[in-house]
Amino acid sequence: AAAAGKSAASAGAPTTPVGESAVPAVESAVPVGDPVVPAAKAALLAAKATVPGAVSLAADSGRVAFVFCGNGSQWAGMGADLFAADDVFRRAVHDVDVELAPRLGWSVGEAFAAPVGKADLDATEVAQPLLFAVQLGITAVLRDRGIEPAMVVGHSVGEVAAAHVCGALALPDAARVIAERGRVQGSTAGSGRMAAVGLSAERAAKALAGYGEKLEIAGVNSAEDVTVAGDAEALDLLGAELAAEGVFFRDLGLDYAFHSRHMDPVEDELLACLTDVTPSPVRVPFYSTVTGFRARGTDLDAAYWWRNVRHPVLFADAVRRALADGAGILLEIGPHPVLRAYLRRVAARRGKTGSGTGTGAVVLPTLRRGADGPAALG
Repeated sequence: AAAAGKSAASAGAPTTPVGESAVPAVESAVPVGDPVVPAAKAALLAAKATVPGAVSLAADSGRVAFVFCGNGSQWAGMGADLFAADDVFRRAVHDVDVELAPRLGWSVGEAFAAPVGKADLDATEVAQPLLFAVQLGITAVLRDRGIEPAMVVGHSVGEVAAAHVCGALALPDAARVIAERGRVQGSTAGSGRMAAVGLSAERAAKALAGYGEKLEIAGVNSAEDVTVAGDAEALDLLGAELAAEGVFFRDLGLDYAFHSRHMDPVEDELLACLTDVTPSPVRVPFYSTVTGFRARGTDLDAAYWWRNVRHPVLFADAVRRALADGAGILLEIGPHPVLRAYLRRVAARRGKTGSGTGTGAVVLPTLRRGADGPAALG
């Protein structure tokens, strides 16, 4: 699965969550003195609110939301130990492989058995299918351990796995979406870049006003975090301006400008490829990061997946509404926790504004880069 290109981080999902040290701490369900609590155990303990020796429990209700991260969480070797050691994970990846291999021309199962390198993962047409397979494998393991989502949220490409897990897309349709999404987006390599910016959406819009169509807000991840995408030269100018003002700015090092006009050339092709996708009603609520609201499963047709590629990622709005509907545990589904700073900010702000009944929500990871996968999932 050799490919070339820059790292395919999705809008607003840098490898290291921006400004995490400045985020007000949201209490976790990790017992004092226990540095590693498997995700399944942690979620069960948090849901039951019975963690002996815990620093604190911040879950208002204990309802578990599965939050599927986007690109940028991937790393060379991700999922390999789970694929080798966990039958449930391996079966889930095999099921994905059956659907994906004919479309990709390569095997995600083989990529886990003999892990691909960073150069391959730099190509979004490789990274997206592998991330999808890891997320469905993690979900299968959690379900086997007794953890079921009460609701789902997906960040950008993470919406594809979320749509399958909630029942809106059967696996063949979800596999088609992920394969075609990655392929057409891969064709846009070299068209632009992206950056994480420490501004509210309103302040960011003012900062971009003088750039016309050259720069766009590609994602709103919290009340103080956006992603900007667009022309490389314009992004450099914006970065210099914001640096002079002391505003956080991080170029994500991408060869892509996802969620911007640079995706427009692939619209017709993506819509044509996905015209036969047939969504179904959801079994658990799906909070859309395209609209920022809870969505019906039957809405997730070809047109929806085009908007998922082109429109800004309204992550903060979707998470706020999931919290308002009772999410007490935000469990990030992916190979590395890249959304936790944003999740904590959204949860903390909700508590501060008085719209919540407690201090926030428990934010938990599943896998971590370089860590023991089977131990992490328990």
